[in-house]
Amino acid sequence: AIDVDGPEDMEVDHCDYLTQADLDDAFDAWIADFVVLSNECDADVPDLSGETAPDLCDGGTVSIVFAVTDSCSTDTARATFTVNAATAIDVDGPEDMEVDHCDYLTQADLDDAFDAWIADFVVLSNECDADVPDLSGETAPDLCDGGTVSIVFAVTDSCSTDTARATFTV
Repeated sequence: AIDVDGPEDMEVDHCDYLTQADLDDAFDAWIADFVVLSNECDADVPDLSGETAPDLCDGGTVSIVFAVTDSCSTDTARATFTVNAATAIDVDGPEDMEVDHCDYLTQADLDDAFDAWIADFVVLSNECDADVPDLSGETAPDLCDGGTVSIVFAVTDSCSTDTARATFTV
């Protein structure tokens, strides 16, 4: 009698893997769990070597039907491997801001305006918890000397990058 076995259905999130190669390794390990336990008549066994994992970022599902048949019996193992698609990183930031030194009485007043401007750099979507730039060390230009601070606020995960850019000028 024929006897086959296979893995359980597997559902993963793109955040579980840093690279497509890492996902491919997990998929290959999953595929390797389709096995023939008994095949007394030496029936043909499906070749699963051509099966490939879904795309890490686009997601998708691969369904396997692993069936072995001889003249007396058939046994089948079925399972699916699903990768949930990525949601793109989404960041936002303020518009460029140009102020006149006469608009502020003190450096502290300018610093407050700058801090409010910096606070407008935000992450709207980051489901994989990618590193977010720390802008706490940024300081306003000198009130009397003027100057420009340019911010590039970029967040990247394995599937996407988004960037907000803005300048604050006194």
